[in-house]
Amino acid sequence: LTVWNWIKYPALLVIFVFVLAILYQLTPNVQRAKFQILSLGGITALVVLGVAIMGFGFYLSNFGNYNQTYGSLAGIIMFLLMLWIANLALLFGAELDSEISRSRQLLAGIEAEDNIQLPLSDESGVIKLHEKESKMVREAAELRRDVWQEQARH
Repeated sequence: LTVWNWIKYPALLVIFVFVLAILYQLTPNVQRAKFQILSLGGITALVVLGVAIMGFGFYLSNFGNYNQTYGSLAGIIMFLLMLWIANLALLFGAELDSEISRSRQLLAGIEAEDNIQLPLSDESGVIKLHEKESKMVREAAELRRDVWQEQARH
């Protein structure tokens, strides 16, 4: 029991770092050069998430009277609010990694002023989106043309 009390938080931190590394590796639809366990964005996300969880817990224990306001739904509402805060922290870390990657590309002379220049992992979704968009534009043009011709007849 004493050993578990000493290693449970570092073990949880190691597990969370690996889950975060896998999340940051797989979620953007781009091919990455290598798998990074720790990145500046990941470390920042962990720190921001830890501070946010502690700060939110302190706020709830000292200042929040949500049980009186929301009754039995207070726990669910506070849990969803905590998930939202955690999501913001993770997105902040991912955005930081993205901007670091873009800065490296700019310094290397790659035109990355607007977008990061990385190849896509899977192009099928992008192709389907472009096909759907062009189909909608064609249909809208046909509708406009039909309405204009109908108005010209009258």
